[in-house]
Amino acid sequence: DVIGDGSTPTFAEVRDRVFAPWCSFSSCHGNGGAGGLMLDSAEGLVGVASTAVDMPRVTAGDPENSYLYRLLSSCDPAVDGVEARHMPAGAPTLLDPELVRLVRAWIESGAPS
Repeated sequence: DVIGDGSTPTFAEVRDRVFAPWCSFSSCHGNGGAGGLMLDSAEGLVGVASTAVDMPRVTAGDPENSYLYRLLSSCDPAVDGVEARHMPAGAPTLLDPELVRLVRAWIESGAPS
């Protein structure tokens, strides 16, 4: 499974395995975060409206209604006709499927801190 021990993924695991190595750079979501989004805590994600589209950044329990998941899991994410580029920005491909599954599992499990 995604975690390896069958436990529920936590934000800390998502942060450490996905955000820290792939997203939290000064030019992206590090200091000053793009779109005002810092990825160091779940509070800026869960139940918080996206600044780009009319959808929450993360809807606990619902990956398909979570803009973050859409950006990580689709090559051409779009919400209500608003197209975006997949994340991480500038990457030629999507993240490793195991990392995308980790984010999905975290959201499905209620996006625990």
